[in-house]
Amino acid sequence: KLYSYLRFLLIGKPLDIEYRPWEHDKEWHLDVYCDASFADVTEDQYKSTGGYLIFLNGSLINWKSGKLRWVAKSTTVAEYLAINAAMEQAMTHYYTLKEMYGKEAKVSIFTDSKGARDIIIGNKPGQATKYLMTKYHSIRQHVEEKLISIAHIPGDRNAADGMTKCLGLSKYTQFLQMLKNGGVLKPRFVSGATAQQGADA
Repeated sequence: KLYSYLRFLLIGKPLDIEYRPWEHDKEWHLDVYCDASFADVTEDQYKSTGGYLIFLNGSLINWKSGKLRWVAKSTTVAEYLAINAAMEQAMTHYYTLKEMYGKEAKVSIFTDSKGARDIIIGNKPGQATKYLMTKYHSIRQHVEEKLISIAHIPGDRNAADGMTKCLGLSKYTQFLQMLKNGGVLKPRFVSGATAQQGADA
């Protein structure tokens, strides 16, 4: 086990997060990647783990991984709660940038959960999701007001995947590359089928 830990540390050692100069006259982007693992915290009432990464113009500025506050009853609910937590932090950055620089950044949230996305955009009504839409209504309101957009991406293209679970060597290397490249997976790590799937999404 010690060898495995040291190997992961050595692989991650060359990671240099780059903060590029931002051009004030161009559109700014807040890209948010979020993910959740359902009921994996067995020692605490089977709570789920949520995580997110926030990039400003391609540079990583905020990240978090930890237990979600509430016990989720399904994977979709866990993902929805994780998205909401990421959205709250992203909007804090949004309003801070607006106040400091007078810039309204374009906020884009990326998730690999179609079910959670459908709830947010109103395509999945039902009794089971009503409490989500009332208790955590702000995210849907932000989408309706076009302050944020939410898009589905394949799980292997989700940069936040590494914030919620242990990764094998290959996926961990991809995770480090996505941290350096604004959440984007370099072409050499993407198979032809996966690249086409991502383009279709």
